[in-house]
Amino acid sequence: MLDAARWIRAFQVGVEAVATLGGAGAGDRTMLDALLPALTVFQQALSDTDAPASADRSRKRKRDVGTALGLGPALATWNGNVVDAGSGDD
Repeated sequence: MLDAARWIRAFQVGVEAVATLGGAGAGDRTMLDALLPALTVFQQALSDTDAPASADRSRKRKRDVGTALGLGPALATWNGNVVDAGSGDD
């Protein structure tokens, strides 16, 4: 089983391979412009000791977005019942 550090390392190697094989870099308007920031976020999340609290705050903000946008209570309720894979709610 892979731990978080190994997943991030595998992702990093994959991103580097895409850059090398494709001959592209950041700002070349390729998929690397999405992969590189994602890699940075993954690396920061691993080093963030407050990650569970941050995920909980994010989940709560998403739950309230339907109401904040005036989309009605039905949508707000629906949003609150969807488990976000990244929220830490297992």
